[in-house]
Amino acid sequence: MADLRRELLEMGLVQVQTYVQSGNIVFASDEEDPRKLEGMISEMILDRFGHEVPVLVKEGEELSAIVDGLPFVNREDFERAAVYFVMLAAEPQRELISTIDATKYAPDEFVLVGKNVYLYVVSGYGKSKLSNNLFESKWKVAATTRNLKTMLKMLDLLS
Repeated sequence: MADLRRELLEMGLVQVQTYVQSGNIVFASDEEDPRKLEGMISEMILDRFGHEVPVLVKEGEELSAIVDGLPFVNREDFERAAVYFVMLAAEPQRELISTIDATKYAPDEFVLVGKNVYLYVVSGYGKSKLSNNLFESKWKVAATTRNLKTMLKMLDLLS
């Protein structure tokens, strides 16, 4: 992560901070187009580190809205550790959404809202079949998944 942080600084990003080893990065940039930043960062990672990875850039307000939109908070059995966020690179095509039958994954649940999937996985993310790979393969869209603790930490780093 230190090497990645250095490379991001060299490409002109500022106030670069990383959190844990899974690619969580907070930064500021003069570039206002998140898609352009995604491409630039993805290209740099491929060039410098030899890895082709999906890169999703979320602005602070968007990240905050994702967390604020969490649909499970009023549940009687609400557990913070059961909450995960799958952020998609794009909204899935309408005809592909039905390829994931939510009833097959009970008691785990998911709610799709735009480019975000809210997961409630009672047995833990590692045991759930509602995985990042499932959404990517069925809906044909790049995705990244974070737990509630990480999302809150990223918002804290932004403030």
